[in-house]
Amino acid sequence: MRSVDPHAIGRPVGPLPPAVYWRRRVVVRLVVLGALFLLDRVLGGGAAAAQAPNPPPDTETLPAADPLPSPSSSRSASPTARPARPSASPSKPAVATCRAAAVQVRVRTDASTYPGDRRPRFTLEFGNVSRRPCRYDVGPKALEVIVTSGADHIWSSDDCGRSKQSRIATLAPGARRAVVVAWPRYRSAPGCPDDRAAAKPGTYVVLGRVGVARSEGTVFMLR
Repeated sequence: MRSVDPHAIGRPVGPLPPAVYWRRRVVVRLVVLGALFLLDRVLGGGAAAAQAPNPPPDTETLPAADPLPSPSSSRSASPTARPARPSASPSKPAVATCRAAAVQVRVRTDASTYPGDRRPRFTLEFGNVSRRPCRYDVGPKALEVIVTSGADHIWSSDDCGRSKQSRIATLAPGARRAVVVAWPRYRSAPGCPDDRAAAKPGTYVVLGRVGVARSEGTVFMLR
């Protein structure tokens, strides 16, 4: 029986140098070890994953959303759930009556001198000079144009005026109104007597009245 050299066990045998065979053995062993390692990861890792408990959920709590109302619930809602109607707006305060100081009156003539064949025309203007609107009588009964000569009463639009109608109107602040009155150049008296004499040439003063408010006099002449 042949004797075996213990140092020769495991030595590569072949026509190539021994270093080549040693490298091949090392590569083969590395490949086998790598395959075994991968197989162990696949089999052992899956089992570990299956046995591992699930991570705990997030502890933050979100508010629950209100559910959408169903058609049946909206129809069965009680009448008290309807929105309340807006309350009625308070009524505006009543407009007060104009004070005499709030009504400004003035009279303008269309000329300063009138020849014998021309009738004077007077413009009676009035308006509210206060800061608030007010109500005032602006009808024919409240309007009057008066012609005087010194202390002598010559003529008034009320002497022969037939209309005694009142008309209450609201005068806005700063608003003005005007009425034109023609004087036929004769004298008059309350009650409108028939014996009306013609006014003589001279200097006259015309004044205006609207209710209790009166104007200053405006001078003119008749020829």
